[in-house]
Parts: sequence; structure tokens; C-alpha cells
Amino acid sequence: MVYSILLDNPTFWVPGDDLPHERYWKILGYGSVEDLGNAKISELSKRVNDLLNKVGSKKLKRGDPLYPSYFHRSNQLFATLFALSQMNNNEILGHLKYSRDDLWKFQGVAKVVG
Repeated sequence: MVYSILLDNPTFWVPGDDLPHERYWKILGYGSVEDLGNAKISELSKRVNDLLNKVGSKKLKRGDPLYPSYFHRSNQLFATLFALSQMNNNEILGHLKYSRDDLWKFQGVAKVVG
């Protein structure tokens, strides 16, 4: 779940959004996915928490055009922080065991029997 959020999100930006138009792993300061995989859980948690505080500092209210975006991001970052809290702070995140290319090449192979 951590990789899913950090690699693929945020997925949209709205006008006036001052968060860089990059994925979270880049916003968090990692130069590559490999760097992210080598990140110590404690350091990654700190970076995610800092970004969550930045997003939360907007103090937006419903009806504000930026509210849906920042609300969604806060939820994603909370979920990531919670998942990281379940891990050992002294270990590294680790690398994905499968590439997306490996997973997607099986798409369409399964046939419906019926």
C-alpha cells in the first residue's frame, strides 16, 4: 500500500494548488524509486509526516476549490503514515518484488470459463 500511494499519487492537481506537480516519492525528496526502497522507515515516516503537516496547514473549508484535493491528499498521507507505523523504524522500506511490467503482461491471459 505504501508503494501504491507514493508511486502513483497525487493523481490530479487543481488550479491554485501549490503542491509540486509530481508524485509523492519525488515531493518527499527521493531521486529514484530505488532511493525510496532504500529509505529507512523512520526517515520516510518523518518526511511523510512533514508533508502531511504542510498539506494540513492550508486550513481549507468545504466549498473552497482546493478542499477536495487537499482532503484527498491528507487521507492518502494519513494512510501511508499509518502503514509505516506498523513497520520496524530501523528497517528500510525495501524494493518492490515485482515490476508493474511483469504484472501487466498477464492482463488478458485469463479466459472466462462458463
